[in-house]
Formats: sequence, C-alpha cells, structure tokens
Amino acid sequence: MKYYTSTSDVQCGVPPIPPNEMSSNIVGGEEARPNSWPWMAEVIKTPTHHYCGGALLDEQWVVSAAHCFKGHISEYWFSLGGHWSASYYPSDYETNRQTCRALKIIQHPNYDENVRGYDIALVKLAEKVTFNDYAQPVCLPDKRPDDGQMVYVTGWGDVEYEGSSANKLRQVSLPIVSDRECEWVYGRQKIDDTMICAGTDSGGKDSCNGDSGGPMVEKVVQGSGFQKREFWALVGIVSWGSGCGYPGIPGVYTDVDNMRSWIEDTMANN
Repeated sequence: MKYYTSTSDVQCGVPPIPPNEMSSNIVGGEEARPNSWPWMAEVIKTPTHHYCGGALLDEQWVVSAAHCFKGHISEYWFSLGGHWSASYYPSDYETNRQTCRALKIIQHPNYDENVRGYDIALVKLAEKVTFNDYAQPVCLPDKRPDDGQMVYVTGWGDVEYEGSSANKLRQVSLPIVSDRECEWVYGRQKIDDTMICAGTDSGGKDSCNGDSGGPMVEKVVQGSGFQKREFWALVGIVSWGSGCGYPGIPGVYTDVDNMRSWIEDTMANN
C-alpha cells in the first residue's frame, strides 16, 4: 500500500486503480473494480449497518445527502477505503478501511425534506483521513455536465427495488437526462435548479435505496498530448426517485455544480 506524505502528493479525482468503464450497474448489476473509486465513503450506523453513501472531498470533509442525517451525530460512523459493505463485514474486516466519527454534520440551510431541494450535507470528520491507494479525494466540477453525458454512480444500495443490498461496491453508467424531460416525468414543481437527473429510457440501470448520498461522477478530459489530464469530478449526489430502474423514469441527484459555492464556503468557515 502506498501512503502519501502530504496532500500535495495527491491529485483529486485520479484513482490509483482505473475504474472498469463498462456498463455495469447497481440495480441487478455487477461489482465495481476494488478500490477504483477511492473517494467512496460509507455512512454507517451502529457501527456495522450500511446506511448511506458519500464522497471524500479532502482529508477531513465528506459530502453526502441531507436526508441521510435525521438522528443525533453520535449515531453515524464514516468509513473510507472499504470494498465490502459494513452490513456484511464489520469495519475492521478490511485492514485498509479508515473509520471514524463526525465532528460536525452541516445540512444545507435551505434543505426541506418535503420539497427535496438542496439535498446536501457536509460532514467534518473527527479525524483526518490518511490518503493512500484506497482513500483519495474527488474533484469538484467546473460546470454542470451536458445532457446525454455519461456519468457513473457507485454504492452499496439495493440491487433491485425493495430487494437485498449489495455486499460489495457496485457501479452504474448512466446518461444525464435534460431538465425538460425530467420535469415531464416528475412535474415541473418537483424538479428545481438544485437537481440534476440521470437514467435510461429502457430502464434496468439506476441507483436505489441505500445509495443515497453517494457520488455521481463525470470523467473530465482537459488538454491534449503531453498536456492531457484526465480526472473524475463529482457532479451529483444520489437524492431521490420513483422506484429503481423503471423504464423512462430517471433518478434525481443533487446538482453539485449548483452547490459548489456553498460547499467551498462551508468548508472554509468550519
């Protein structure tokens, strides 16, 4: 295992093990390549029960969904670097896991569970995460992804609607759905500027229960030749939807580009 002596040794969004960019999926799908999404965080209760997902932003901050946090701060544990779900193996089963408590959980002040907008929370961990080949940060986006852009969602959620949860980390590749199409499905009043949608007309691919708070990432390519740089940016957070993998019904995610200023200001001031 490689450890990094300083944060400057680590570039955000560049996993040491490249993800398998095949069309695998969470609902009814396949396992992700172990440790290929090193920013993937697991929100745990009790502390051996998988509850939600999240994404590591730096040594001490994880971003997740606001709706994941309804209890007292002491109820939640946060794990980085694991491939198995905590529901199937305790957090100390994988020696590369780093598990700790939260110092602060900050929900967006405009979050309303009845409206579902601004579904984002920042978690300041009680201890700093050690960056290594299993735990590294994801980048924040410079822009919202274009309609039709392929993105990836990862999580330990249910493999089918009202089914069993995944024992190992899974991934799904989905296209971004336009706001207009998403509003046609859910109604204009339910989809606001803080949301972004992704899904397929044919269905069968989706995030599901237990994936809440987990990352939706886009592969970004900048420059060319020797100046070419590829990295993954966090463009969405699993928020809500109707069922899992139903044809023509996209999942709804928090639009991270819209939330970027709040994320950066909150981290800087806390």
